Amino acid sequence: MLLRIEKYFRLAPALLRHRRRLLRTKGYKQMQAKFVKLDSIDKLDALFERSREQSVLLFKHSATCGISFTAYREMSAVNAEVNLVVVQTERQISNEIARRTGIGHQSPQAIVLRDGKARYHASHHHISSAAISELLSEG
Repeated sequence: MLLRIEKYFRLAPALLRHRRRLLRTKGYKQMQAKFVKLDSIDKLDALFERSREQSVLLFKHSATCGISFTAYREMSAVNAEVNLVVVQTERQISNEIARRTGIGHQSPQAIVLRDGKARYHASHHHISSAAISELLSEG
């Protein structure tokens, strides 16, 4: 357990660097996403249940990957709630998402749920805020 905590604190400076870089990014004021940390199976259960009424967006993010940082910026352009799973600290949740959706784990990875099933998924450079926004606006 101690090693896991130490690993998390080693990652913390990278997370802060990414956040500072994001704040300096041109067009920051246009970024509208609300990131909500997904850190328990109970919250995941609630999201799958909510997907029966409306589309739900999940985003698996690696705090140490440059491609994931680029995808994070792309997700910031989505005008919706983005349920964020940091894979280094929430591996169990990431694996559970893969099990329930049948989509193999990747990071970064965006998944739109509707009726308890994955309606859209993309990873790495294929993540598109425009495609996600369009799906979310449909319901």
